[in-house]
Amino acid sequence: MRRRSLLCALAALAAAACAPDPPCGLRVCDIREADCQTMAAAAAACLRGVDPIAVPVTVVPQADFIAQAAARSMTSAQDESFRRWNAGLAALGLAPADNTASADSAASARQLGGVYSFTDKQITVIDGGEPLASLGWVGQLVHENEHAIQDARFGLCELYAGHATDLDRALAFAGMFEGEATLVEDLAGAGLFGLTAGDIPWPNVLERWQASARDRARASPRPVSLAWSHFGYPFGTGFVKGAFDVGGWAGADALFAAPPGGTREVMAGFGTLEPTGGPWAVDLGYDAVPILGDGYDYVGTDRLGAWLFEVFLTRLDDYYDKRNLPPLLRGDTLSIFQDRTTGGAVAVWRLRLSAASSSSYAFSQALSALPAARDETWTDDFIVVAASDTTTLNAVPFAPPYQAIPPAPASRPPALGANWDCALPAR
Repeated sequence: MRRRSLLCALAALAAAACAPDPPCGLRVCDIREADCQTMAAAAAACLRGVDPIAVPVTVVPQADFIAQAAARSMTSAQDESFRRWNAGLAALGLAPADNTASADSAASARQLGGVYSFTDKQITVIDGGEPLASLGWVGQLVHENEHAIQDARFGLCELYAGHATDLDRALAFAGMFEGEATLVEDLAGAGLFGLTAGDIPWPNVLERWQASARDRARASPRPVSLAWSHFGYPFGTGFVKGAFDVGGWAGADALFAAPPGGTREVMAGFGTLEPTGGPWAVDLGYDAVPILGDGYDYVGTDRLGAWLFEVFLTRLDDYYDKRNLPPLLRGDTLSIFQDRTTGGAVAVWRLRLSAASSSSYAFSQALSALPAARDETWTDDFIVVAASDTTTLNAVPFAPPYQAIPPAPASRPPALGANWDCALPAR
């Protein structure tokens, strides 16, 4: 996902300056050539101030890459898990009702310009038909090489397993490592124009990029399964840039020792204190999962976090009246069930805010935009109950008891499936 807006800004700056030679041996070259690949690996390490890592690079036509992703095999149990999770997300307007695992994987693959595989230890460049000897593609290759460096230095699979325990934490973790790689890519892009990090108008670049990401997420039919693309790069880059401004590359390194705990923290910006002085994210404990009774099959529970709460609200009516809610979200759980009688999906999303909000009435009214949903805010928490149809919704008991998340959740949501294993989608 190359950012043409940044390249245009850098070109305009370079045109007004007397540009020196690029640093770290950077040059525009054909990234299919071995010497170009060697140069990009060395430049990534040089910009980062570490030793280079040599990994294989292959170039794959985009059509083949997408077809391969769409054909990824799944067991019958995985396919059924995807179907049930998708039905719950569709009830909330966060996925197409007719979505399939194959279509979802293909949609993810279309977002990528390249991938570093943390399992195979190699880079795949996805050729969409554009000339591969360009400044943007060299930046892409630098970005992927920075992922190889991260992996060698920090062991990303192990870090991911320890910290990305739910979707919100996974998105924040992705923002950290994608943000750091994107920052290195941006330094390479600036260097190719004879500029430095100080020449980039960061506030303007990040503001426009994040606004664009919000627009894309609001319009996307798959805002959950594509959240890694919408959120990780623009917000992660801003967060890592904040750490870099305070502590240099040592500050960026420190993030890998203590990754952000969720998207709310990343969106607030590096170094921002939680408004109430508490943690950025809390677990809901015994208030996490509703007990709906014997007529329901429990599918699973996950934490979606502030980013996806914001996306959800923007897709309802009159978001302006509810815009203060996502920054207040301290904890949430989305639990999915299947009604054995109707076969319909039930989604119960419990949201805990850090302060009371005058937007609760507007929030309740906005749920009328969903085909079958109700507000069940009988505690200080906001609780959304949505279903595949009104018959299924009307059968859901009001104010059920709650329990902690079971030790072994029945399944994970689509966005924590094939795209969120060790082979994370890294551009």
